Amino acid sequence: MLTRDARRLAAAVRIFRLIFSLRAAAVVAVSVTVLAGRAGAAEPACTLAGTGGDDVLVGTPGPDVICGLGGDDLISGLGGADTLIGGDGNDILDGGPGKDTLEGGAGNDTMEGGPGHDVFLAGPGNDVMRAWDGTRDVVNGGPGRDQAWLDRGLDRAISVERR
Repeated sequence: MLTRDARRLAAAVRIFRLIFSLRAAAVVAVSVTVLAGRAGAAEPACTLAGTGGDDVLVGTPGPDVICGLGGDDLISGLGGADTLIGGDGNDILDGGPGKDTLEGGAGNDTMEGGPGHDVFLAGPGNDVMRAWDGTRDVVNGGPGRDQAWLDRGLDRAISVERR
């Protein structure tokens, strides 16, 4: 449901990474860079983990690292600076308030930030990323046909990746 004044960015472009800034929905600057990716980066330790099946995982008001693993999971971070990792499957990730990192993983995932400066990391699949709160959020697409929905607030740094 799109009840807010939003702009749609369809990630159907064949580039490594596109970064641009929005100011009242006007493109201000554009640059193209090559991503190094997270190769070699250590995965965070999960404070709450799902199973190989479909799970509903809810965090605490504080910072959490929630890992969905396999299946079609529903993950809610509640408050705090959370890291939500969907894993394989078609997951729904809701960051809630706080500076959250939402990683979709493989599958067609839906990620929604909340109040706070959120980072969206899509994986392989057709992902939807929603940054509605009027703060500065970062959106990173992945292989597939990703969509980023943005309000006309302070969202400034957006990147879309397609391989």
